[in-house]
Amino acid sequence: MWGAGVLVAVLAGWLLVAVEGPGAADDSLVADTTGGRLAERIALAEAKGGHLNEFILIDGGRFLMGSADGVGESAEHPERWVELSPFYIQRYEVTNEEYRLFDPGHEFPAGKERHPVVSVNWSEAKDYATWLDGALPTEAQWEFAARGEEGRKYPWGSGHPRTGIHGNFGGIGGDTQPAGQYPEGATPSGVHDMAGNVWEWCSDWYGPYPAGDEKDPAGPDAGPRRVLRGGAFGFDEWYVRAASRSAPYPDYRVYSFGFRVALSPFSP
Repeated sequence: MWGAGVLVAVLAGWLLVAVEGPGAADDSLVADTTGGRLAERIALAEAKGGHLNEFILIDGGRFLMGSADGVGESAEHPERWVELSPFYIQRYEVTNEEYRLFDPGHEFPAGKERHPVVSVNWSEAKDYATWLDGALPTEAQWEFAARGEEGRKYPWGSGHPRTGIHGNFGGIGGDTQPAGQYPEGATPSGVHDMAGNVWEWCSDWYGPYPAGDEKDPAGPDAGPRRVLRGGAFGFDEWYVRAASRSAPYPDYRVYSFGFRVALSPFSP
C-alpha cells in the first residue's frame, strides 16, 4: 500500500513533494519555491519515522455534476456542467499518524496509526489542511476526483458496489480500516477510499445546486452546514455513490467523519 517513493511535480511556481512510505531518500526533502510549509512537514514526518500522504494530480476538465432527474436524491439536483482547473488531491484520507504530526496531543488506539483520523470537526480539518499549505477540496473537486469526465457512478466505475472489495461500507467490520485497503475501489487516477471508510469534509457551505453551468465553484457564501462526501463504514451502498451528499453542522465531531487535503497548482 505505502510503496517507497517520491512524487515531485512542478506547476505554476510550485514544487510539490510528497513522500510515500518509510525509508524514502533524504534528498527528497526539497523546499517549495513559494517558501511554503509542505517540505517542512515532510521533513518532520521523516524525522519521526513516518510519512505524508501522496498528492495525485487531477487534470482539469468538464463533467456533469449531480444526478439526473429521477436519479438519486433531491439534494443532487439539478445536474449541470461544471468545469474545473487542475488540482491535486491526496491519495488517501488523512491518517492518525499524519494528524498527530499536526496535533501532538492527538490520541488513538494502538495499531490504528494508518487508519483515517476521525472525530475531527470542519475547523480542525481545515486547520490541518492549512498547516500543509493546502485546503479542503471543494465539493466540485471532490466529486470530479471521484467521477472523472466520464461521469462514473462510483469511484471505480459503474459496477455494482461490493462490500469489502470496493471499500469499507455496509457495516462489514463495524469500524474504520487502514487507508488503501481496497485497491479495486480506487479511481483510475489512483485515489483510494472515496467510497466508505469515513465521510470526508469539503470546504463548501451546503446549499442547493444552481441551475446554470459553473467554473471552479466554491459553493454558497454562507450557511449553517458544511458538506460531507463519500459515505462511511456504517453506511450502505446508497451513500457511496459519487454524487451523494451529506450536510452536518461544522462543529460536529463524529467517529465516522474524516477528510483529505487538496492543493491547487495555481494558488498564490
